[in-house]
Amino acid sequence: MQFDELKSVLDIENENELILLSPNWKVTQLPVSESGYWILEEQFHEVFSVIGEYQGNEKVFAFETFERVCKTTGVVKRLNSEFNLNWTSFNNFQQSTDILSFYLVPPSLSWVFYGNRDYCLFAKGY
Repeated sequence: MQFDELKSVLDIENENELILLSPNWKVTQLPVSESGYWILEEQFHEVFSVIGEYQGNEKVFAFETFERVCKTTGVVKRLNSEFNLNWTSFNNFQQSTDILSFYLVPPSLSWVFYGNRDYCLFAKGY
């Protein structure tokens, strides 16, 4: 999956925000955990337990919301990651990534999890 595919459900021009193109999405806000990571295990299970990708331990994709420019080379890069949707994989991602804010999506783009330093949002189409 490529970042540009998110254009079908998100306004990706607004970095560091979750702006959905359709009003037919239910959005839930979560506070960032005091641990310094986005969410704790309890929150993870609460949010994702009803999602098919969680139940099937399927692959999801995380994309940084902005592009980085290397000062020395001028090379533009957007950090990304992919992993199976389970607590162990998500926790490894949130503990080891250099990503500051991100969109987490399944290939179907039927839901979006957005995280930044202040809060997390979970949006699901209906």
